[in-house]
Amino acid sequence: MTKRKAIGITQRIISLVLIMVIFFGCALPADAASKEPKYNAKITKKNILKLLDAYDSDGAYILRSDKSGSYMYWFNGARYMTDEMDTAVHETFHHISFDWGGDKMYVGSKKFVFVPQTIVFSSAKAAKKIPKRLRTFRYSTYMTNSQSTNMHSVVDGPYGLLNEMSAYSWGMNNSIKLYPYYKKNNMMNPFYISCSNNKNAYAEFTYFILFYLDYAKTNDKAVYKSIMKNSQFKKVYKNTDKRFKNLIKKYNSIAQKDRNYFYYPKASDRDYTLLMKEISKSKYQKIYKELIR
Repeated sequence: MTKRKAIGITQRIISLVLIMVIFFGCALPADAASKEPKYNAKITKKNILKLLDAYDSDGAYILRSDKSGSYMYWFNGARYMTDEMDTAVHETFHHISFDWGGDKMYVGSKKFVFVPQTIVFSSAKAAKKIPKRLRTFRYSTYMTNSQSTNMHSVVDGPYGLLNEMSAYSWGMNNSIKLYPYYKKNNMMNPFYISCSNNKNAYAEFTYFILFYLDYAKTNDKAVYKSIMKNSQFKKVYKNTDKRFKNLIKKYNSIAQKDRNYFYYPKASDRDYTLLMKEISKSKYQKIYKELIR
């Protein structure tokens, strides 16, 4: 091959590469952008799942596990997808978890753990003994609800309470995962509301479960032993507790860094602070350590 011929081939190769860069290279950013809907995009299943695929794989998996697509109900009246995204993930977790004889609980990484239910008494029975000063925001809804006779958390004790605790953890996980999207679109209000709400929920459900078990330990040993011997219950509790605490740690870090960026009143942590102090008592810590062992 002559030197001139080699140069000619090289020039043609360079020209071909340039053409590919122009046509395909320019298309890549547009394609990448298409994977992430704009904050004001139309609220459709397609856009919801595209946004979750870009940020929250667990949230996307939870919604896709609901084959009926009934999660769209939670977006009724919403202005933006992010307004109710954490609620949709939370409520869909409930929808896909109910099963005969127990709960099929999503624990992350496309995995479920079936938690069989053992003998229980109503949460309302134990709730009567909770001091009034510790009857926080979710007390009447999840421990004594007189408006719903079949409320899972009331009828099924710790099993229903754990189901709620897990749902709140996945709602908070969704908000933490979407944090970069919230921030770059200057939509921090729903992020703050969701995380603050879910942070309090962690303390409340931890306290409700530990209080119930402490009450059962004294007043109904058969119930206490059946729950504490339920390895699947303890497995999911440990999984949920660890995830929730990590999410709260991330949220606290974000709140400190963005302190001047959005409103972060300490008053919003009142229930969390109150109940975490109560939970630190030795009688609750003994049960807690047994659950996560």
